[in-house]
Amino acid sequence: ETRFTTKRDNLINNNLANRLQHLEAKFNLPSGNTVVDTRSGVVANLRTSVPIIPGGGVGNNFAPTRNLQTEDWSEIAITAVQNWLSENEDDLGIDVSELFARGTVRSSVHGADGDLIQLSLQRTFHGILVVGSRATATVKRGNLISIGFESWGTISSSLSVRPSIRVEEARNALANHAGWPMRNAKYDQCPSELRILTFTNGDSSLANVGSGYTHALAWRVCPTFEGQTTESIEGYVDAHTREVFKFFDAVEYFHAKGSIFPLTNNGDSPLGVQTVAPMPFMNVGSEVTDASGNYYNSGPQTARFEGPYVKIADVCGEASLTQTDGIDWGSHSGTDCSTPGFGGPGNTHSSRTGFYELNRMIELARSHLP
Repeated sequence: ETRFTTKRDNLINNNLANRLQHLEAKFNLPSGNTVVDTRSGVVANLRTSVPIIPGGGVGNNFAPTRNLQTEDWSEIAITAVQNWLSENEDDLGIDVSELFARGTVRSSVHGADGDLIQLSLQRTFHGILVVGSRATATVKRGNLISIGFESWGTISSSLSVRPSIRVEEARNALANHAGWPMRNAKYDQCPSELRILTFTNGDSSLANVGSGYTHALAWRVCPTFEGQTTESIEGYVDAHTREVFKFFDAVEYFHAKGSIFPLTNNGDSPLGVQTVAPMPFMNVGSEVTDASGNYYNSGPQTARFEGPYVKIADVCGEASLTQTDGIDWGSHSGTDCSTPGFGGPGNTHSSRTGFYELNRMIELARSHLP
């Protein structure tokens, strides 16, 4: 858990309090209004109105610039924000050299003449990406109106960025962790590379200001395992100790779900009231959802209460639902043949509950098969 505060009491160390006071006075900001991440002791959000590029913002006297392309506005804003951060890095408690590395800046320009420009600045340390730590900046009508830093803990000078193990050893550690055969590295789904991971350390109380984050050097590996299909496996292995920090499927799946009655419909909480549940092993387009109701293909997909194990035949009629990037059969009141008003006359309490429960029973039975 991360905690944010604007307090200036004696639980915040004097150095931090003085830096914040100087920053607020420098830009005529209300005293005690700057939001601080109590774990890092660094500004989480600073709201300003400082002219940094041409625009119509309050007090902006930069010479007007017209007919620039989106790319031009982006470059102008990036340079201006970099200069502003360099001038104020001591008060902000950051090191600008950890920002603006090649390929780590994302920008978005909205409106004519660079009306709104948003920047996302990924943090690096000795050229290595710091996962979970970045800076953000927003420029409106030429004025810097917001600057912030996410999970910006001080990285210890004792952190070695020279790995003690080779990437092949990191791959072996993942294979042992998964307990499943791994295919040759040429089938990997991302280049293996070093990353610095950000972890929370201790609590987020004001007494722990500035000591709430730790870091570790890790190999990022995206192996392919035997039998792998749509999954995109990603793992992070400590580059010194071989400890597996993370091991997960990086695919952001779409979800099929709907409301069911867990045990009865008597209205008594929790087992007698509707609850949203995944629709497992359901045909969605050309796919079948997994046990958690996940599927992979984007765009419009059509689903029915049928799959490889269960097909519901509801006397109220057929159910069919076509939605984009997710299937939600909905929720509603009433009994018998009442529906949410979509999904066909067969989208009833009975169909949703029956499909869910029967698939769960069959799943349990399958787990006992030899």
